Amino acid sequence: KEMPDFSPMIIHVIGIVETLAALCLALPVITRRFLGFVMWGAAIIAAEGLWFSLYHFQRDAFFPALMTLVLAACAAFVAWVRYKESKTQTKSQAPVL
Repeated sequence: KEMPDFSPMIIHVIGIVETLAALCLALPVITRRFLGFVMWGAAIIAAEGLWFSLYHFQRDAFFPALMTLVLAACAAFVAWVRYKESKTQTKSQAPVL
């Protein structure tokens, strides 16, 4: 085992979640639709990065922990920007009464 602290089931769940995040990021580029999926993919990566950072900090692996925190911060920024863009697009597309 490469990660003795995790069961094989947890490793499979992590793989499924990462595949889902990759699809959320790639699908809008491929189809030119479903732009809201980018926000969800970035949010998944941000949450995963925070979780992995905590894992590394508990094992005194500070450099990997800092790198995953940087990844999580970048992904959270992308998710936040996409969220703000989706809110402004919704408001601008609303009918004026």
